[in-house]
Amino acid sequence: MPAFLETDYDLAIIGAGMSGLSLAAHLSEAAQRSSTALPKTIVIDPRTDYSADKTWCYWQTEPTLFEPAIKNRWERWRVSANGASHISEHPHMQYVRVDSGAYYQTARDLIAQSEQVHLRLGQTVQRVRDGSNQLSLGTSEQQYAVDFALDTRPRAIPTDTLLQHFVGWEITTESDCFDPGVVTLMDFMPSHGYDIHFFYVLPYGPRHALVETTHFSMSLKTPEHYAHEIETYLSRNLSLTRWQVVRREQGVIPMAKHPRPARTDPASRIRNFGLHGDTVKPSSGYCYLQAQRQAAAFSANLQNEYWMHDSKPSHGQLAAAMPQPRNAIARWFDGVFVNFLERQPQRAPEIFLALFSRVDPACLVRFLSDQAGPHDYLQVMTALPKTTFLREAADYARSA
Repeated sequence: MPAFLETDYDLAIIGAGMSGLSLAAHLSEAAQRSSTALPKTIVIDPRTDYSADKTWCYWQTEPTLFEPAIKNRWERWRVSANGASHISEHPHMQYVRVDSGAYYQTARDLIAQSEQVHLRLGQTVQRVRDGSNQLSLGTSEQQYAVDFALDTRPRAIPTDTLLQHFVGWEITTESDCFDPGVVTLMDFMPSHGYDIHFFYVLPYGPRHALVETTHFSMSLKTPEHYAHEIETYLSRNLSLTRWQVVRREQGVIPMAKHPRPARTDPASRIRNFGLHGDTVKPSSGYCYLQAQRQAAAFSANLQNEYWMHDSKPSHGQLAAAMPQPRNAIARWFDGVFVNFLERQPQRAPEIFLALFSRVDPACLVRFLSDQAGPHDYLQVMTALPKTTFLREAADYARSA
């Protein structure tokens, strides 16, 4: 029987993906620039190394800790549907791409400079026991005793949840075929049944792009199906006969109209964080910027708790450092819109095109970035068919 070493920590971050590393990096950065003591933190993840496996994009409405990981910027973005197309533009709200490889390295560099945050790769949390005084986390390598834990791991998604699922190919071509100045956010394709299908294209250069086939539906496709869709789009829509696939990626994001709340029991020593902790904007699937906000807020709140108490906070005070949930108005709009996507998927192309063509770009970006004010919400509402919007709002209320 292997010998287990008991190791005490104030805080555990279970999972070191985008959200988990952001938390760890913010705590590390705060510890370096502040004289305030911060919790001794263990970050646990089963992977043994990192690679550029994801692409994260968002509208840059505010700075984040990971500016060095931004590799592309666009001032123009396109939505196409039913033979029509609209290009929006805003020079001060750029659409940016975060390279996951650079992101992971930035986070690991910050963590490596901290004496209080320890990254443990190659370990899977197999057991979590909530004792009277501490949590016990068991892995194949060690046993950890912690006061409080944030769980960022993926978990099963309820079967009745609308999903955003996609497969992307980063490709290079022998001739110019991409406009590097315009992102294609949504190029809608014909679809059948309760399925919304579009392509998403990030042009890195005239001969280099990420091309993703994306669906909003409650069931996934086979790998062969996604591949056929991309091949067909490249040949028919982009008139390509030859290309080289440099990298592949895929993902599934829940678009729940009634998201499950994070564990909020004041006595609980473990809380959800990240994809299943109020990070995703359900109506769009965007999550990167909110994850950075949550990590920054948690770090700042912890500093305040340590400063106020001048000692290690209790697990209740650690719980009090959890960031505030997304505002109720934003959650309501998301719920109504997801309700519409579930019930009337065939109208999604026209509605998305209407939003991008009728709403001022700055207003829509603030809405999509969860920074909307009353004027922005009003613009979004007036761009949508009133009868449809009211009907979906009523149905959403009944489904609560």
